[in-house]
Amino acid sequence: MDPHTLQLEVQVGLLLAGLLVSLVACPLAIRLSRRLGILDRPAEGKIHREPIPLLGGVAVFAAFYGVLLAGLAVGLLALGGRLGWTPPGRIAFYLQNIGGTGVLPRLGTILLAGAGIFALGLWDDLRRLPVWTRLLLQAALAGAVVAAGVRPEFFGLPIAVVGPLVVLWIVGITNAMNLLDGADGEAAGVGAISTGLLVVAMARLDQPLVVALLMVLEGALLGFLRFNFSPARIFLGSSGSMLIGYLLSVTVLEATFMRPGSANVLPVAMPILILGVPLYDTLGVMLIRLVSRRPLTARDTSHLQHRLMYLGMTQRQAVLLIYLFAFSLGINALVLVDLAVTDGLILLGQVFCVVAMVALLERAALRIIRIRTGVWREISQEFVEAARRNLERRDEPPMPPSPGRA
Repeated sequence: MDPHTLQLEVQVGLLLAGLLVSLVACPLAIRLSRRLGILDRPAEGKIHREPIPLLGGVAVFAAFYGVLLAGLAVGLLALGGRLGWTPPGRIAFYLQNIGGTGVLPRLGTILLAGAGIFALGLWDDLRRLPVWTRLLLQAALAGAVVAAGVRPEFFGLPIAVVGPLVVLWIVGITNAMNLLDGADGEAAGVGAISTGLLVVAMARLDQPLVVALLMVLEGALLGFLRFNFSPARIFLGSSGSMLIGYLLSVTVLEATFMRPGSANVLPVAMPILILGVPLYDTLGVMLIRLVSRRPLTARDTSHLQHRLMYLGMTQRQAVLLIYLFAFSLGINALVLVDLAVTDGLILLGQVFCVVAMVALLERAALRIIRIRTGVWREISQEFVEAARRNLERRDEPPMPPSPGRA
């Protein structure tokens, strides 16, 4: 059989396995969360009215790690000649194609650090960690990944320069995905879109290790979305959203976006486009809080989905628009590697126009919430109450608070 066909069979098998395990794990996580009382309860700045199970990250973790570790175990046993029947042989072929046992130390560090990120997020779900404690621990785990050799070759720059940039990237994307998790299906859906686009990009560039990791993650996220899309029956929690952000950030580092021998550096922008929505939301929230002189770590309704809902959208409509935004940015990244520099710059100009259109739409929302006045807290709470009422009346968008209210 053709090697590419064998690779495709294994990759599709990983996707389906991740999907199946996630579909089984989510109902179990819902029951476990309710039994242990680990629930996201209604509070200021939150839209949902009822306590929602918060152990969705456990289901995603179980699906991703369970399938990946089982696949590695089967492949290693088959490489050792202990399993001779067909499916393990194909997995062994795939494992050999990505470097055999030589890839295990680096992959092991990635998985161990990911488990640490998951545990850190779960700790935050249970105890609410101080922000700076969480950031320092994330940076330490990211540093371990860098020390294991998971870093790009930035034009021959020394590790003293590249290392801090890689740590900043991992910590930044990890927290950007966590910040994005503010509406039913938002973070998981954007994560699934980004993962799917990365799968296509990496398959075109023939990077089977990265494709395998992403296919398992894609299956886990699609299965989770079955229970997380509006109206959500379970939330990711920090454990899930941080794990998704970490895995996306690290697989990007493990990838190579430039074709061998190419002098075109524009493909370096591919991961930024594919992960554009989490980055856009995080930068927007930081800017809003700086302008309104609020702490960067404050909880409020200044996120992208809230700003869209201020325009009159329902929660589901806002999330679907965010999906389209993520796809419209990321789809451009797929062709960037094949374009000449001039054509690539034209494409990036088009991307800039898409982002600018969304930003201009949001200016109306910023006027509504009167960002430069002293009534942010009152208006934010009024918006939350309107959004909560809308959850009971699915056919009507939430009415924004009156701009003239003082």
